[in-house]
Amino acid sequence: MSARKMLAQFTTDQLLEEIVRRREDRKDIGDVQPCDECRHFKFWITSGEAPKDYNPCELGNRMRFHMAGDGEDPHSSIGYYRRVCVSRSPREGAT
Repeated sequence: MSARKMLAQFTTDQLLEEIVRRREDRKDIGDVQPCDECRHFKFWITSGEAPKDYNPCELGNRMRFHMAGDGEDPHSSIGYYRRVCVSRSPREGAT
């Protein structure tokens, strides 16, 4: 399959998102908005641990998880996030 045909299966937004993700792929998360503020985020509410394949994004977007490390403010941890998300939409009642 040619590169052009392979790329044609993705939307322009998906391709741009992947380019930005690769460029920005580093530990520094800066001012990234946490995904739990998005209306597509589904919280794990069942007792016990979530399965390894649990994806909190109801749209199936691949997410990353950040936990505060050594030397970081433990309250700065943002949890699940995506640097760029074309589907991000504020949760109703969120600011």
